[in-house]
Amino acid sequence: MLTHSETPNMTRPTTKKSLLLATVISSLCFGSAAMAGYDINSIGESLTRDLENGVVVKSVRNTDFTVNIVLVDGTNETLIAENSSGSEHLNLSNGIVYWISSQIVDGNLERTLNAAQYGTTTVIHTSANRIGGFSYDDEGNVAWVEHINGGNEVFYYDGTSITQITTGHTNFAISDDTRNIHTQNGNVVWGESQALYLWNGYSVEKISPEGQSLGQFASLDANTVTWIASDAITSASEVFQYDFFQDQEGVLTQLTNDGEPKNDVLTKDGITTYQVSNGHIGIPSDDLYVIENGNPELLSIRSVSVDIDNGKVVWTEGQSLDINGELFQYENGLTTQIDTNGMRANSMMAEGGHILWVNSGSETWLASPAAEQETPVINLGGEHGVTEIDLSEATTIQVSQWSPWSWTPSNIGFGFSPADNMTLNGIVAIDSDGNSHNLADYWAAVNRPFSWEPIRLTLPAVPGRVINVQWWAEG
Repeated sequence: MLTHSETPNMTRPTTKKSLLLATVISSLCFGSAAMAGYDINSIGESLTRDLENGVVVKSVRNTDFTVNIVLVDGTNETLIAENSSGSEHLNLSNGIVYWISSQIVDGNLERTLNAAQYGTTTVIHTSANRIGGFSYDDEGNVAWVEHINGGNEVFYYDGTSITQITTGHTNFAISDDTRNIHTQNGNVVWGESQALYLWNGYSVEKISPEGQSLGQFASLDANTVTWIASDAITSASEVFQYDFFQDQEGVLTQLTNDGEPKNDVLTKDGITTYQVSNGHIGIPSDDLYVIENGNPELLSIRSVSVDIDNGKVVWTEGQSLDINGELFQYENGLTTQIDTNGMRANSMMAEGGHILWVNSGSETWLASPAAEQETPVINLGGEHGVTEIDLSEATTIQVSQWSPWSWTPSNIGFGFSPADNMTLNGIVAIDSDGNSHNLADYWAAVNRPFSWEPIRLTLPAVPGRVINVQWWAEG
């Protein structure tokens, strides 16, 4: 069954703010220098929402309690569905918009899985049975649970046809909790009777060990499944990971061994995070750990929602009895604060270098990588001359006055000293090879091989700092 929807294009004004935020210095002291450059825009109110490569799909409630589903790409909006009877499990995958609508037919509640792309809306599946737990992967495949023939069964849609994966399964509940079932790359994982099962496109196998009591598992990451379960021997809550390969026996690894009460785990891009209940009174938050090189590292003691994207861990932090919070990211050992916009701490998602969240009302915000700005270049002039540099913005310093030299030095030295009576700690010089040189104390030098071309160093912004720079030839 095919229906067609009009897709008018609308241009709307946006509220925009640009942030270039320095490293957050907290009691956990994560790093010495980091910058997070994002353009942050309001894209209006939303009831439900999803994100793919900076494009947002959202639903907006109408006065008659129907919803409009809208695709937002920059300042352009495209109407996907008007006056829809629902927008549950709204998703944007591989350019396809999915959502669940509901309607009463002959006294029975029917739910319909819809898909829209290129101005055409397709009804994929309609059922009067109980259905839930919809999971989507990046290729537009869908998995869900449906009560049929007296049992709760798993179904899979590959973009062309629907496959019933299980038969005669009755021991797991239908839940709209998306952590209950996951799909990726043609694989489906779900929990049943405190155990974990995997469908690899051909057959079903149990992948959790006997005696484990399954708590929760993460989304699939390539051929890796991660979950929380009670250890068979100690009954303690631990993180386990299963790597499976085509036509090979899978490998099970226990990632933690501390017995802490864990309640959320996630693996994406080869990175694993988990949260531990910390018992903070009045603050809806948990301790957040990232596992790097086999060792857990504490990132936050107030984390709420967590996502992983492009090698970065992104999370919100709860601040008080209300649900407002702040937004942070962690990459390569450095933690950076992204926003303090009073977000609803459990509303965040990150994908494709972009971050989406809702503030304390229902206004939706999108953080996208800031457009690159040309760094100003300052020529340092003659040898041994002192030039004062204001680091309120990123600056490139250059040496190029070789004339009338009749000799060829081996190196050019750059000398740095503070012009504000503070140490150089926290200031970095980046050479043309991309190497970072951390400056410290009250004097620092950086040597670069000589060439007859201009020699440059880039100094990232450190607002409030002013330094002196000079140069000389060596050898």
